[in-house]
Amino acid sequence: MVTRLLCFIILLLPVSAPAEVMYLTDVLEVPVRSGKGLEYEIVAIAKSNEEAKIISTDGEYAKIRLAHGIEGWVLSRYLTLEPPKSVAIATLNDEIESLKGKNKQIEDNLRALVEEKNALDNANKTRELQAQGLVKEYAALKDSCADYVKLQEDHERLKKDCITHQREVSRLTLDNQALREKAKLFWFIAGSSAVLAGFVIGMLLQGLRTRRKRELSF
Repeated sequence: MVTRLLCFIILLLPVSAPAEVMYLTDVLEVPVRSGKGLEYEIVAIAKSNEEAKIISTDGEYAKIRLAHGIEGWVLSRYLTLEPPKSVAIATLNDEIESLKGKNKQIEDNLRALVEEKNALDNANKTRELQAQGLVKEYAALKDSCADYVKLQEDHERLKKDCITHQREVSRLTLDNQALREKAKLFWFIAGSSAVLAGFVIGMLLQGLRTRRKRELSF
């Protein structure tokens, strides 16, 4: 008897086909009625993610006002203070996009800082090269200044020597002029002496001649 009952139960069981996996959607459509109960007229259909303002509550029902102003009653179990997953996901997506934008901005700022650092490094290298060039120019200028000082000292020494030589030439010129004057005076005196001597000799000879004539006349 029991065996027959089991066979009968097995025959009554439906033959199960391979189960297809499906998922429940979180998109809901909630009827908003004019009163508390299924017998009341549906005045609007509220969808999930839609905001609603609570006017009053009564048992398992709540009176709400939708965003477009329609009022009605819905089961309180369809209402929650937490934002729906889709809203949370959208918020998270917005935050992700915002973070991506901030990350891109940070990357751009970092790239700009790297470029600025490279520019500063290049500028520092240029300044170092300029500083090295200035050091070389300063050394060359220092050597030139040393040469200039030496040349100036030589110039001053030569100038003094030239003045000394000019003074010596002036003194020698004066001495030469004095010697010329002395030579002229000497020759003048010598010429005058010769003329005077000739005159004296002539007078003496004339006197001798006159004396001889006198002696011969006696």
